[in-house]
Amino acid sequence: MITVSRAGYVKRQPLDAFRRQGRGGKGVIGANLKEEDVIKHVFTTTTHHWLLFFTNRGKVYRAKVHEIPESGRTARGTYAANLIGLAGDERVNAVIDLKEYQEGRYLLFATKRGMVKKTPLPEYDSPRSGLAAINLREGDELVDVLLTDGKDDVILVSRKGQVIRFREALVRPMGRQAAGVIGMRLAEDDEVIALGVASAGEELISVTQHGYGKRSPLSDYPVKGRGGKGVIGHTLTRKTGLLAGAFVGSKDQDLFTISSSGKVVRVPAADIRRVGRASQGVRTMRVEEGETVVAIAPVITQADEG
Repeated sequence: MITVSRAGYVKRQPLDAFRRQGRGGKGVIGANLKEEDVIKHVFTTTTHHWLLFFTNRGKVYRAKVHEIPESGRTARGTYAANLIGLAGDERVNAVIDLKEYQEGRYLLFATKRGMVKKTPLPEYDSPRSGLAAINLREGDELVDVLLTDGKDDVILVSRKGQVIRFREALVRPMGRQAAGVIGMRLAEDDEVIALGVASAGEELISVTQHGYGKRSPLSDYPVKGRGGKGVIGHTLTRKTGLLAGAFVGSKDQDLFTISSSGKVVRVPAADIRRVGRASQGVRTMRVEEGETVVAIAPVITQADEG
């Protein structure tokens, strides 16, 4: 299992270090992180794969999984700047696990201000460190990157619970250094927090800052044109807080919820109630006073990746 923290600590460890817990569990300590740091990315892979690290500044770095030192559950890990040479103001916002740079596959990008971009995967097959992955406008940041076949439905989720779904074909392929096109129009105080692609039988799984989670069927989210405001995807109140994270996934997989104190709860998605898109969900993780849920992540296995 690979974990990457917000501050850029990368760690490789056995998957069984995190036990499953029922809905509402308080979690186990995932790493002895600095107080202001949190775990952001969690997934499983094999030692011979490439990891592509995409930063908030729109750069991409790569490393082989076996180059990451293995360590115990509570260890902080290796600082990414030492592993892949990050600049001082960069943090890792997306990680892609890759066996090879296949023709016919794309990297799909989403930014905080709602821009999206699609670029052929082979354009990123370079030994250069800190390659430009996307051209960001002033004040914008890269939020997430996904590997696609170019034919999916794209889903964007905002901090305030808005969701938009549109055809990936509406985003024409562009070069590495292009800025992309508008995917979602946002309120001034809102931002994109999640990018997904729709697959048959999958659902949108979302968890709020105060630990309220839900699964909603993708059929609740109509396909619209690119660049709209979207529909309500998670009803938010003072009790729930804003959205901490969301992803498109299956009830048959597990997910991690990660708290501001570094605690990780591994929960079967099937334990989270399936409800309509305009509901607030049920408590998925109990948070202590002054603590919030800061991220969620699906547990991705080789079988999931095909």
